[in-house]
Amino acid sequence: EYLGVCDATDFDGKIKPAAISVAFKHALAACHSLTKINGELNGDPLELEMLKSTGWVVTEPNENENDSSDNLNFTKIWDPNNNENGDKTEIHHMRQFPFSSEEARQTVLIRKLNQSEGTNQLMTLIKGSPEKIAKMVSDLPKDYFEKLDDLTRQGYRVIALAEAFPKLRALKALKAQREVLEENASFLGFLILQNKIKTETKPVLNEILNAGIRCIMVTCDNILTAICVGREACLLSEKKVFVASIDQSDPDDQKLVWRENNKLEEIVQLRKADFEANDIYVA
Repeated sequence: EYLGVCDATDFDGKIKPAAISVAFKHALAACHSLTKINGELNGDPLELEMLKSTGWVVTEPNENENDSSDNLNFTKIWDPNNNENGDKTEIHHMRQFPFSSEEARQTVLIRKLNQSEGTNQLMTLIKGSPEKIAKMVSDLPKDYFEKLDDLTRQGYRVIALAEAFPKLRALKALKAQREVLEENASFLGFLILQNKIKTETKPVLNEILNAGIRCIMVTCDNILTAICVGREACLLSEKKVFVASIDQSDPDDQKLVWRENNKLEEIVQLRKADFEANDIYVA
């Protein structure tokens, strides 16, 4: 479920209902692989929620026979209320690199057009895990990981978005390597989603656990999000959970630290009793 965003232009860690910057809003509207089947928009539920939050719509090639533009071969994303809010931008999908767990990101090459402003811009949109995006952008906020940890501790699913401007002509960009299109990316913000547990989940899991069957949750989410969801689903006990991870707050001094999952303070030393009485997780 879509909860809101943390826009890079006002990166205070507070969740806002919608994007503040135009660039971030355009990324939320266009960085996806949604497609129409029999006139109905289909695809990843996350991407459907993301697009819905912007109020923009998708038009497939040749879907609108009255369209007089030269971009009928490309999917178009636009704002149907552009006469009211003044944003007459059209975004055309030119090339896609679908999301994969190995790459931990999705990349979309787009052309952004605005006839009233006379702009025609080729650019790249990137959406993926915050850890992956952090390694790709050149303007990472100093408190990026602190804000990320705070959000994931609350059980939220966090997706990071970025943009880049390849210095290539369209024909070369259509054949260029993905990494070339993503060079010198800039951070746009976090997309925040809430993982709500279905009402039938707890009773079913309790029945399985009472039968003496071990349950394991497998997820690609941030470990702090996973711990929160695991507790809500009764897969984890109320014991303290210690998490070992790499502290990336200072890129020049990364180190392994232990923290209790819902606290920011570093644990200087873990005793034998801590290991015997609590649950240990490594991220």
